[in-house]
Amino acid sequence: KLSRFSTRIINNSKVSAALHEQKLGYSPEKSVIIPNGFDIGLFKPSPDARLRLRAELGLPENSLLIGLAGRYHPMKDHDNFLNAAACLLKSRPDVKFVLVGKDVVQANPVLRKKIEELRLEKSVHLLGNREDMPYLTAAFDIAASSSSHGEGFPNALGEAMSCGVPYVSTDVGDSMWIVGDTGLIVPPRDHVALAGAWRKLIEMGD
Repeated sequence: KLSRFSTRIINNSKVSAALHEQKLGYSPEKSVIIPNGFDIGLFKPSPDARLRLRAELGLPENSLLIGLAGRYHPMKDHDNFLNAAACLLKSRPDVKFVLVGKDVVQANPVLRKKIEELRLEKSVHLLGNREDMPYLTAAFDIAASSSSHGEGFPNALGEAMSCGVPYVSTDVGDSMWIVGDTGLIVPPRDHVALAGAWRKLIEMGD
């Protein structure tokens, strides 16, 4: 109720503005959207990063890497990502997957069990929480978000775009608006669509 007395109400995403206006009653007349920004001096294309990460993981230099950056949380829907990985590997057994984020480690029993159930042990690399995301992001061939809900303006998306890495994202938050024609958008909780989008980008590169 007090929002009408404010000078401006700043949101970092369209979906956040809509939520506050339509469901919480914030004054739409005062709303301003300022998207998140990114340091393009840090997040930038890097052929060297590509080679370094593959060496770090013990993989051939020409290995295809699909990366997911995000903490282990239900909204990030790691199950969807891993199901899509298993689906893609049926036609592209050469692809490897890199997951980065808090609690994205072998010691996570739920995550480890899912990987074992899908027989992905040789294809998935869990790197845990890292402080060198500009390096990791620039090393991916494809960056991805498998989130089911709860996103506003996903920073990982903008960081990948700044590195020149194509992105595949589920249609949550402002992802469709951000990606535009620089990547692909798929429905949330649809691992077949997610795998299909990855395959499409790989085939474009081939």
